[in-house]
Amino acid sequence: MQEIIHQNISELSSSLKQQVDKLKFVNDPDPLPFNIRLSFHKLIEKVKTYAHASDSPRSRYFREVLEQVEQVPALLQPIDNLNVLWDQKELVERLFESVFPLSSENFSPQAAIIPMQFAAVHANVAFKNLIDDIPSTLCFDDVPVDEILERKMQYVYTEVLRNVYGVEFSEKESLTLSVPHSETGLNRHFQVQMNNEFVEILQVGNYRRLTPEEVAYVRKNIMYPRKVQTFIDPKTIEFRGFIILELVDITAQKVLSSLKDELLERDALVSRERFTMIEGKIRDLFRLPDLQMGLALFNQYSNTFQNTSPHIWNSFISGDDKKVSCSIFKKCVYENLFKKHQPILLEDLEAVPEPSPIEQQFMDLGFRSVLIAPLVYEDEVMGIIELGSSRAGDLDFPSIYRLEQVLPIFSMAIHRSIEDQQNDIELIKQREFTAIHPTVNWKFNEVAQNLKERLDRGESAMPDPVVFKDVYPLYGQSDIRSSSKERIKSIKADLMEQLGLIRNVLSKILEQYPQPVYEELMYRVDKHREAISEGLNAGDENGILDFIRYEIEPHFPHFSDLGEEVEACIQAYKDALDPELNLIYRKRKEFEQSLTKINETVSMFLDEEEAKAQDMFPHYFEKYKTDGVEYNLYVGDSLIQDRGFEYIHLKNLRLWQLELMAKITRLTASLKPQLKLPLETTQLLLVHNAPLSIRFREDEKQFDVDGAYNIRYEIVKKRIDKAYIHGTNERLTQPGMIAIVYTSEKELREYKLYIEFLKNKGWFEDQVEYLDLEDLPGASGLKAIRLHVNLEESVEDSSL
Repeated sequence: MQEIIHQNISELSSSLKQQVDKLKFVNDPDPLPFNIRLSFHKLIEKVKTYAHASDSPRSRYFREVLEQVEQVPALLQPIDNLNVLWDQKELVERLFESVFPLSSENFSPQAAIIPMQFAAVHANVAFKNLIDDIPSTLCFDDVPVDEILERKMQYVYTEVLRNVYGVEFSEKESLTLSVPHSETGLNRHFQVQMNNEFVEILQVGNYRRLTPEEVAYVRKNIMYPRKVQTFIDPKTIEFRGFIILELVDITAQKVLSSLKDELLERDALVSRERFTMIEGKIRDLFRLPDLQMGLALFNQYSNTFQNTSPHIWNSFISGDDKKVSCSIFKKCVYENLFKKHQPILLEDLEAVPEPSPIEQQFMDLGFRSVLIAPLVYEDEVMGIIELGSSRAGDLDFPSIYRLEQVLPIFSMAIHRSIEDQQNDIELIKQREFTAIHPTVNWKFNEVAQNLKERLDRGESAMPDPVVFKDVYPLYGQSDIRSSSKERIKSIKADLMEQLGLIRNVLSKILEQYPQPVYEELMYRVDKHREAISEGLNAGDENGILDFIRYEIEPHFPHFSDLGEEVEACIQAYKDALDPELNLIYRKRKEFEQSLTKINETVSMFLDEEEAKAQDMFPHYFEKYKTDGVEYNLYVGDSLIQDRGFEYIHLKNLRLWQLELMAKITRLTASLKPQLKLPLETTQLLLVHNAPLSIRFREDEKQFDVDGAYNIRYEIVKKRIDKAYIHGTNERLTQPGMIAIVYTSEKELREYKLYIEFLKNKGWFEDQVEYLDLEDLPGASGLKAIRLHVNLEESVEDSSL
């Protein structure tokens, strides 16, 4: 019979075949091996019920339909020749009015389909309109084409067990269908519901009655139709009747579910591809093909909005900026959004009486209607979501309801995105500033474990102090020589150049248009130049820049109207400005680039060499970058767990440190030809022979010396770079030299041995200076050794 159905479809009259083909919305694979016959038997029985229910106009109408049906025997039995549907077209349509009332024609798409065939023999207007948009190759969601036949067979055998053997199953599998709109391209999603009320499932021919054990086996293997076929012969099963198919629009539910899945992904808001995908789903939800979405995070610490990723900017409020200050939102739609935590709707931007700069920016972007909402998590604004359309009225009050359905999902995603960013920041902070050094990690694990045990017992507890006793410090510094003076010098040069260019503008104006107001501005420019030449005090730079920014540059548009020569001077001034900072930044840039180059080179080299020193003996190490690089190194028995510390390990690290500083001296000297500004460095070591204690400071997240006695070491360390040689005006630290500060003869004797060894290797010149230092506040009696580093001779690297 299945073959008969296919044959009859192919042999239909051209008009009926065109209708059936048009309403066939899934390409079927090979035909099912079951007997399938179209029949109106159950439908007619239902019409009889309506016809004899009462004497109402509706009942009389269906009695009239029955009288006409009884005169057409072909409709009263299984219909193998489908041409009868065309011959009795009007009567068939009247018969189906009991199932498809005219009042529901334009609501949910509904159709009567041949059992297990996705071809309709009758359909309402909504279904016919939808079919035009369904591609011929379309299949059900999550059901590959090559699985359709198997899914159908699973369904048939399930219905056989249910109807013939009374086997109960859980709810039927829900199928969904996604249909792109032919004009807008937007996806609509439908749940496929099938009503078997008008289908009879019969066993025909020489069928086999299953035993309870066989029924149990078939039920267990219902997902494997090939196994079931050995017990239930498909040729003995007949489907007779038709199925009512209804497509329920679930676009909103489907989009919300899909959005939730997308936004659960870690990179949902930081990936351009995912953002575009999410924006497409929002368009499906609002049914607006040109809808655009914006998104931004709120940074409560800097009071700014920022993009969700370093690589993309999604918000409407700025195209290229990485951050946007909240101050720009005053007196615009965003201001109320933050105060009330409620969506803001502008149905027609051109109807806004006095648009703010932000609203004007929206119109410049081509938007006519805009909907903006805060993304709130635990009563705090985490960010904003923006929707914009080029047509007025596209976004209206029902749009607010649609948006409110997705706000919790976006709020959760924004919250997690902010947490991820904060975690990343914390990791950076730990890596760069407060990371637990591997050498002492064991101690922090021990303290954390002790704290956890006390908390598990319900005790109120604080972490144990992290203190390491009897450790030896090694301190070193590679400093930029006269960095403060060089910085001031570069600032003065840039300010003088900028004021000089402004003076050129005013001079040209005064040549052609001598006016008192221009003379007064020239006087103030010259006064600033004179003050700079005499020296630059704290606050002078900002004062001069404010003078330029607020009292000179605002007049440039007017000055440009005074002639081509004046305009050329103004253009020369603008061309000289740094495009990002909007000021002359040449000498300062040269200084900053040169300083950064030295610091980064020294820091990287120090990290590489220190890693090698860890192999000599484990120790604690930390470094800081300011106008130079300084570092602390602590070594001692209490810092480690599994190796015994001996004094020779300290001597080895001291010798390594001295050679390291010689290498850094040579390295920084070799950098000078590469620098825009040939800055020089000085190297300094502090020797402290007595062991001390260090304590981890929770508030500062770093180690510091512990105890009043040890404070002197910190005082000396912070002040020796400013030390002078006793009885002179000469600074201890000089370029090309290493200064070693010490206090005892024992330290001197030890370092003399290191110096002799490294001189022999070619690191130092013969001249060695033994110096007394001027007393420093809190530190007196200091002595120093000053070594002249051999900057040219090739030396053999040591393998200490």
